Amino acid sequence: MLEQHTIATGSAGLGVADLVTAVAGVLCSKSADELIQGELLELLGFEAFDLMGELIGCRAELKHELSKPVAVTKPSNPMSQVTISSRAEKKLSQRAKKQQLKLKNQEGYQQDVDMAQQLNLEEMRLAQQAREQALSRISQGASGLSLDSNAADSSFGAVLNAAAGKKISLPAGTERVTVKGVYEEVTIPPPSTSSLAETERVPIDVLPEYAQLAFQGTTHLNRIQSIVFDTAYHSNENMLICAPTGAGKTNCAMLTVLHEVGANLQGGVLDLQKFKIVYIAPMKALAAEMAATFQRRLGGLGMQVREYTGDMQLSKKEVESTQMLVSTPEKWDVVTRKSSGDDLISLVKLIIIDEVHLLHDDRGTVIESIVARTLRQVESTQSMIRIVGLSATLPNYQ
Repeated sequence: MLEQHTIATGSAGLGVADLVTAVAGVLCSKSADELIQGELLELLGFEAFDLMGELIGCRAELKHELSKPVAVTKPSNPMSQVTISSRAEKKLSQRAKKQQLKLKNQEGYQQDVDMAQQLNLEEMRLAQQAREQALSRISQGASGLSLDSNAADSSFGAVLNAAAGKKISLPAGTERVTVKGVYEEVTIPPPSTSSLAETERVPIDVLPEYAQLAFQGTTHLNRIQSIVFDTAYHSNENMLICAPTGAGKTNCAMLTVLHEVGANLQGGVLDLQKFKIVYIAPMKALAAEMAATFQRRLGGLGMQVREYTGDMQLSKKEVESTQMLVSTPEKWDVVTRKSSGDDLISLVKLIIIDEVHLLHDDRGTVIESIVARTLRQVESTQSMIRIVGLSATLPNYQ
């Protein structure tokens, strides 16, 4: 290490032993600490600044050690060399070796940083080369293709053609503007969404007068409701309706409710004691909201809609006078498990399960039990109980 200090300070002629001797001479001089700092700096260099501080700090101790008699070891062989050493010189040598190790570690770290920078530059160069080759292949592939007038003289259109391998043009109404001669801005109009014509949407007028009471303020069903209208209103089949939030799934469920209402009309009078409808909502808050909504829309038919959850207990008389119960999966599971609920269950003709995708959730076993128990009842009693599932995010079966 002291050899590297010698090279750094310009004293290339000094060896390790000579450097130790020179440092010892400076420390043993009568000069003040401030004056010997310059001399040590010339001998050791800036890299040993910390070592210089330690040497000056223990200068008095080192000076005392160096003033002791030097131990002389007489060789057994007259031709052998004489070894002269002192405790102070050994201490200086040990500290010099520590400083050398510290410098080596710093140099190794700097080498690692330099190597990492070189690798990053090489990766960037290879990535740039790959991009240039890809662009070259695209331009070569696009050179033999023709473009429509909307895409003429456009590198954007050439890339589209090369990617698709066929003739492509931008849609009608596309606007292209060159901004400040730097880049081209292409504005593509949104595609026209396919929708049912106004005449294909089911008008509310086709429903009987009693059913129109549930759709006051509405003139036509929307697209989703019109698609499922025949199955929901004119049949008694089980249904699974998957549509985005806000698509009108509640009105689809209302069509199935109105079908059941129509099945229990006798001479234009609704027999309120012959059927029950159960709407299963995933949360108590939603159950309360749906109960208020259905009560407002079905109240004109004389029907009673009540919330039936753990927080809203109903007496036996209230249950008997209610035509539509809005419950949660856990509450209805408890009701159907009890033998005391057989009279109520025997009157249920329609079960609507909202957010049926919870089958894949921790509460899915409860919904599965409700459906399985309902299907078993249908088989054992040979009665018809319609099941309608509503979901906005139902995943694939697999």
